[in-house]
Formats: sequence, structure tokens, C-alpha cells
Amino acid sequence: ERTLTERDAAISAIAPTVRVLVITGAGEKAFVAGADISAMASFTPVAALAFAKKGHDVLAKLERLDIPVIAAVNGFALGGGCELVLACDFAIASDRARFGQPEVGLGVTPGFGGTVRLGRRVGDARARQLLYSGEPVKADEALRIGLVNEVVPADELLARVHEIATRIAKNAPFAVALAKRSARIAEETDLGTANAFEQQAFALTFSTAVQREGMRAFLEKRPATWVGR
Repeated sequence: ERTLTERDAAISAIAPTVRVLVITGAGEKAFVAGADISAMASFTPVAALAFAKKGHDVLAKLERLDIPVIAAVNGFALGGGCELVLACDFAIASDRARFGQPEVGLGVTPGFGGTVRLGRRVGDARARQLLYSGEPVKADEALRIGLVNEVVPADELLARVHEIATRIAKNAPFAVALAKRSARIAEETDLGTANAFEQQAFALTFSTAVQREGMRAFLEKRPATWVGR
């Protein structure tokens, strides 16, 4: 509960100047520490519903940030940790990382979006196997099934994520935000609606200073300077 509250506050405190958000764990062992099972064991259904709703609300808030969110997975990402990874735009993993949704072994289901987002990330059949078995997967298997984008040695993880984040941050923030929004709508709605939104987003960029600066900089063979929208 406290972790969710702190995460919610941290998301709300993100400065407007931030271009990319990177989430990682402290130390080398875990991306996110496991849930407090001793506290959960005494939940009533009402308390469990409130807990799940809070988890969903916080991860939805993270997912809908305009800026890209990268998970730098340094260790264990099980249960809620895996669900946090799934709420990020994509993940880069240490070779020490482990992933899974082990909730069924405790007599419960995932409660923070695991049954919803996992299939969208790795495909329905693979997600069902992981959800039903509770089996954890190592980093190389997570890469093979598309749960993470890259696996790197543990001591290179943050440098590699910084490299990717820097590349993203060099692009026009408004265009990146619209591309993210368009990609999310494509995931959540039908093809016709998604295509219509993309056309509108593309057209909208031509009303902005960033489009004029970006294309002018390209034609003048110089780096763009992004000011305003």
C-alpha cells in the first residue's frame, strides 16, 4: 500500500521538462520487492478490491504519461513487479532479471493488470501459460517471447538505458508524445479508429513550431532546437 502511494506521488511530481522516465530497482537483487503476503492474507474482499483498484489506478497513471517510460529491470520482477514492467512502454533487462506472475500459487490472481497487459505484450497463448503455471522466466526467455526488448550484462544496464533515453530525448517532445498516444490508441481500439487518430495526429503536428523547426533543421543540416509546441 505504501509503495503504491509513494509511486503515485512520484509520478505526480515529474517535472514538465522531463523527456523520458526510467524506472529501476535499488541494488542488484530486485526490480520491485515482493508484496507483503502477511498483510494481504487478512484482506477481506472489500479490502482486496480497494488494493487492486489502487494498483490499477497508479499503473494506468504511469502508462498514460505523455513521456516514454522505460523499465530498466535489474533483478526480480515477479507479481506486481512484472505488472509494473508491463505498464512501461518497453523494458531493457539485466541478464540477472527474472519475470513472472506467480499469484496462482498463492490462491489468488494477478491484481494490477497482469491478466490484461501480459497477453498484449507476449501474445495470448504464451501469457496464459505463464499466468496458469506461475512459472518464472529468465531474462533470455523474456527476450525471446517479447517481454523485454534487450538483455545486457548487469553492469551495462543503466548505461544502455541512458543511451536509449538520450536518443529519445533528442527528438521533438510533442511529436514523441503524440506518437505514444497514437500507439496506445492503436492497442486499445479498432483499426479504423486507430488509423483515423494517426491521421489527425500527423496533421496536428503541422500546426506546431516544432514541425517547422524540425524540418528546417533537417534541410539546413543542423541539430534542431525544440522550443514550445
